[in-house]
Amino acid sequence: MMTQDTPGTVFPEVGYGLGTMLFLTDLTQTTVGHTGRSPAYSTMLAVIPSRHLAAAILIPDQDRNTEAIMQDLFAAPR
Repeated sequence: MMTQDTPGTVFPEVGYGLGTMLFLTDLTQTTVGHTGRSPAYSTMLAVIPSRHLAAAILIPDQDRNTEAIMQDLFAAPR
């Protein structure tokens, strides 16, 4: 189900929505999660069900590439 962006109260110019996205990692593993960004932060939650692995990234900076950081985390040796 898709939802429309809703105006925020902290940063009214930034909309937010609820949802889960499917990603395909460089390792060709299905990943479920959600990303977020505002004038104050960058975030990402990702889960790889087949590996029973999950990670969350919360960075107090809007200009961070959370997708690249998550790829590095998931590529780390077990």
